[in-house]
Amino acid sequence: MRAQIILKWNIQRGVPVLVKAASLGHLKENLDVFDWKLDETEKVVMDGLNENKRFICPDWHVFPDSDADGETKKPSKVLGNGALYN
Repeated sequence: MRAQIILKWNIQRGVPVLVKAASLGHLKENLDVFDWKLDETEKVVMDGLNENKRFICPDWHVFPDSDADGETKKPSKVLGNGALYN
């Protein structure tokens, strides 16, 4: 269920999610995120876990929210529900 919560949180934020499943059971669990939603309190809790770190920081690209050293200088904003959502 923890993986489903993280998947759902990203889906609701508008973040494209690519998942991997080692078994048919895991694949079914990964797909079982479209008939429920995280409420506002749950989203706030998940947002509070943010450490403003990128998981992928290629040397060949400087992101608009990065300083000269490639470090994130402000939280990235993601579109969700028609408005900017941190």
